[in-house]
Amino acid sequence: MRSWKDYVIRWRKLYGQPSPKVYNPCGVKVSPLRCGKCSSTWKVTRHHKGHEFYLAVVDEATYAARYIQFRPEDIVPLCGRCHDKVHRLYMPIMSELRMYIEACFKCLDADDNPVWEYKPSVAVLESYRKRMISKCDRWLKGKIKKPTHSRKKKLSRKRKVQNENTKFNRFSH
Repeated sequence: MRSWKDYVIRWRKLYGQPSPKVYNPCGVKVSPLRCGKCSSTWKVTRHHKGHEFYLAVVDEATYAARYIQFRPEDIVPLCGRCHDKVHRLYMPIMSELRMYIEACFKCLDADDNPVWEYKPSVAVLESYRKRMISKCDRWLKGKIKKPTHSRKKKLSRKRKVQNENTKFNRFSH
């Protein structure tokens, strides 16, 4: 199986390096890259909101060039903690996408390239990409909150009910 680096090297050879921006020393502002969610400067990297790497592995012709271009609309800087959090939010979408890919997949050839029983539809892949982008954008805006009924709250409610029941039982004798 190829590593992330192997894929990126291959794609840069096939689709070229992204063109560098013209250097203008007057326009340079030095400041650390900040996380798009929590403003931290700890281990900040560029996150592809639509999980373009995974899609590029599945459909190289459509998504590989897009992945190595780091288009501003496709990425957001995230610290290590927030990067992990957003990937946890993607889990339900990714499990659906994996089931779809597994249904299309036949085997790997000698060069570790996928051989498809049915070629994955670009329209379907794009719908998954857009769902992940939407989920990420809503999370960045604070519209996705932590679940309100955590295990800790459920346990404290259960204890409260048990305590009320024992109080009642003490007086019923």
